[in-house]
Amino acid sequence: MSLMPIGRLFAWLAAQDPARPAITFEGETLTRLALEQRTNRLARAYQALGVVENDLVTIALPNGLQFYEAAVAVWKLGATPQPVSHRLPHHERAAIVELANAKLVIGADPGAHGSRTVLSANFEADPSFADDPLPDKVARHWKAPTSGGSTGRPKLILSGFRGEFDPEAGAYQMLPNRVHFVPGPLYHNAPFSLSTRADDRKSSGGVAEIRSGGNPQMHRPLRCGLRTAGADDDASDLATRSGRA
Repeated sequence: MSLMPIGRLFAWLAAQDPARPAITFEGETLTRLALEQRTNRLARAYQALGVVENDLVTIALPNGLQFYEAAVAVWKLGATPQPVSHRLPHHERAAIVELANAKLVIGADPGAHGSRTVLSANFEADPSFADDPLPDKVARHWKAPTSGGSTGRPKLILSGFRGEFDPEAGAYQMLPNRVHFVPGPLYHNAPFSLSTRADDRKSSGGVAEIRSGGNPQMHRPLRCGLRTAGADDDASDLATRSGRA
């Protein structure tokens, strides 16, 4: 199959098996159809706030359904999710937001970042927004995590991959229609990359359900037959935006 925009992948999966679980967190499950419809509304809400193709959107949410919904909605607009820890001190998050020039910050207090648009962690899209698919858009960078900051100020790592994938191609040795358990914090590159690639696939690399661990400090790898490091992906993440001259 040819490359498909990430945003359209969720509609493609929902059309094949709408009632199949997509994400489970602390006993709450979203089906593929529910995820598709909710993120279409959410994407339109973000669009109404000014998010456009190739914008970076900072996501400062804990592990949970809302994190994935925010990321998928951002992809549907052809924009780039920029995850950070929801526990970052304000001054550290502010430095990253400025470096990213984020169009939208999700998971902070409104007004926390000056004139930038900020949505609280419990934001819900108005039900008046349509839930049908949006026009296809492809981000220049499919993700923009931060470095650990061990060499100084954290840096943004702009993925060398565009926001499009072949849903029937293998990814990270993941098997089709299995459960991918997420024990790590989603602002880290490996848990974010592995779990979101798991949820946008069905055939040779896909899984049907993501169950996200509730403890964002848990880092133990699971014996699940998957590589826990995204080495192949990170090798192409060469475009780095630094806060230093």
